[in-house]
Amino acid sequence: MRVCRRTLFILFLALAACHGEDRLQVHLDRIIQRDYLGANAVYHGFAFMPEQELRGMDERARTREFARVSEMRLHIARTWYRPDWACGESLANPSDWDSPKMRAFYRWLAEMQSRNVDVALQAGWWFTRDTYLGAPAPDPARDVPRFASWVSESLHQMVEVRGFHNVKYLILFTEPTSYNSGAVPAGYTQWSYYAAMVRAIDMRLRADGRRTLVKLVGPNNSSGGVHLREAAGQLDDAIDIYSGHDYNLRTYDDWLAMCRQMAGAVASTGKPLWLDEMGRQDEPYRQTGDYGTYLAQTVVASLNAGLATSLQWLLFDQQYVAPLQNSDSGDSFHEGVHQWGACQWPPADAPCRPQWDAVRLLSRYLGGGSGTRVFATEGSDALKVAATSPAGSGLTVLVVNTSNAPRQFSLRLVGRRRSQTFYRYVYDPGGKAAIPTRGKLRGSAPARGFVAYSTIRPDEDR
Repeated sequence: MRVCRRTLFILFLALAACHGEDRLQVHLDRIIQRDYLGANAVYHGFAFMPEQELRGMDERARTREFARVSEMRLHIARTWYRPDWACGESLANPSDWDSPKMRAFYRWLAEMQSRNVDVALQAGWWFTRDTYLGAPAPDPARDVPRFASWVSESLHQMVEVRGFHNVKYLILFTEPTSYNSGAVPAGYTQWSYYAAMVRAIDMRLRADGRRTLVKLVGPNNSSGGVHLREAAGQLDDAIDIYSGHDYNLRTYDDWLAMCRQMAGAVASTGKPLWLDEMGRQDEPYRQTGDYGTYLAQTVVASLNAGLATSLQWLLFDQQYVAPLQNSDSGDSFHEGVHQWGACQWPPADAPCRPQWDAVRLLSRYLGGGSGTRVFATEGSDALKVAATSPAGSGLTVLVVNTSNAPRQFSLRLVGRRRSQTFYRYVYDPGGKAAIPTRGKLRGSAPARGFVAYSTIRPDEDR
């Protein structure tokens, strides 16, 4: 006897209702992102830097840190990079591409390349401050071409000379027009000078035959990506990937609305959008297991808004380099260590924070790159759902419980063409980590926790 799909779906809904389950759906026939790059993080290339070694970073601590990078299968690391590593206190100095700090950075790049981690390199950190490093005031006639030349030569040294082809993205400053770090030249606004610098970098890379080495990402502004619309209207011929961020939003719905607002600002370009930072500025809260669920709901919101990636701030606690090596300036800086990470400062040999289990699961099983798609989903009032195809072939479904009580649910895959074996992974902020098991697409999500069903086996190699 043949039973039509509509009848089967009605039976599915009725059965779920009888069991008090939330009825969730994944539409495998509706793709909302074709090139998802993964749940990623800001992770600075500091591990071999003199400031870190002075405070106790050694081979044992580095081995532990890099092992965690491998375990979570990180896809993209966004890292600090400034002119002073090569030219000291002034851009007027000749660049030393074999300086101690550049050699330290190359060693970190090599470690990332060996683990298949792509690098999003900052084209300087502070705008406008870094563009006239060593000078008392900015001078556009001098600074714009000189800074663009430093950017181009940086890529030449890293990619063309030393073969670090994992340097694939160039982020154009950090919060360049939502945080004013230096003076603005006469005749410019903060935004117009930023636009001039972006164009100069783009043109110099083209002139030097290096434009295809990287994708330019910007503008990296806070407050929901302020100036995204201006960037799309004025810089679309230079920017390859748009980006913006926010902090401290409370709920999944808040994050989803913000991500959709950013996506709407650049939708006309058809280009990818990154949530290039995210988190909550509440240090005590970040010590709790609930913060792992907070990160998960943010990742799910970015996925369902069609963004190409989200980057957590920060992946690990890190001892910063000059001029912040001794900073106690707030925002969780403690004697130069920025305590924002899923794992504590390595030389302390301390355990990771509870959020680490969440961060590891999100990065490892959502996949990223190689044609990883994101599918449309339907969640419930409490359960938020996202689905990806890691490496373009498998399937991972993430169910995040935003309520304070466990929730039963059942999942229906719409457009499923063949049977697949799923493994069930659980993040429970109130309990011990669950052992991965084979699982049917029905079960319980722990209070303020999440469940991932994935075709990726627990022991599957990268």
